[in-house]
Amino acid sequence: MKKKLILLFAAVLFCLQLKVAEAIPEPSKLSTVITLLEETPIYTAPDETIEPIGALAPQNLQVIGAEGNWLTFQKDTDKKWFKVQTWMGADQWIHLELRRMGFIQKTDMGIWLSKETRLNDSPFSDSATELALSPQTVRIVARYQNKFQSSYLAETWAGEKWLIDAENHSFPVTIVNEQIALSTTTSKFDLPVPYDGDNGVLQPQIVTSFEKYNDWYHVRTASGEETWINKKFSEPENIHRTDESVEFHTVTPLRKYPNVYENQYGRYCSSNGESL
Repeated sequence: MKKKLILLFAAVLFCLQLKVAEAIPEPSKLSTVITLLEETPIYTAPDETIEPIGALAPQNLQVIGAEGNWLTFQKDTDKKWFKVQTWMGADQWIHLELRRMGFIQKTDMGIWLSKETRLNDSPFSDSATELALSPQTVRIVARYQNKFQSSYLAETWAGEKWLIDAENHSFPVTIVNEQIALSTTTSKFDLPVPYDGDNGVLQPQIVTSFEKYNDWYHVRTASGEETWINKKFSEPENIHRTDESVEFHTVTPLRKYPNVYENQYGRYCSSNGESL
């Protein structure tokens, strides 16, 4: 009798194990590292009806799988199950919004903001504050990247705050302190790109550059005016004026700047074909 009870118990236990195995579908393959931004419950199975076995503190975490339909979603706040590797093993699950499947990378760089930029308490837009930065250069100490957006962590007068999608209106700059002699008339620009056109000209003078983006210099004139210049967008030196007649036999485009031209895609290029 005792032997029969033991065999019956073993059979019931085996059936329960089979049901548990059937209840947890095989996860989709996924291998990535994410940064948890807040304390996150952890489960032994992708099921919120069971009690979590604990919580993970904010940290970098290895993801090794995901629920089968994790790529099917309507918005970035949809929650999906992800299988993770922790110090407790590889059979742990977390339930995260898709937008939280991102990674924070430390950095140290300056960016120039071309327009007013809202400050946020997290890398996500629903954490916007009432504070904003006017166009200026700020120091970036970290970047958060997920499949939906990129956010910068900036040092501000209000402490460290997040700038969301600032890449759309910012330029990475290098701080310089350089005197630049403008020997000819040089066009000035509101942005360090030529596509919106120039905003007047600077007459020959010495200007001070305080930051640089590629071949573009952010300069300050003696009168205190700040503007962007690129010496390719200036009159060439040693111009010899003449009243000679020139005959053209084909349609010839006119250029405002002899050292650059606009290609068929509407992009300005230097004489060697490089985009500006």
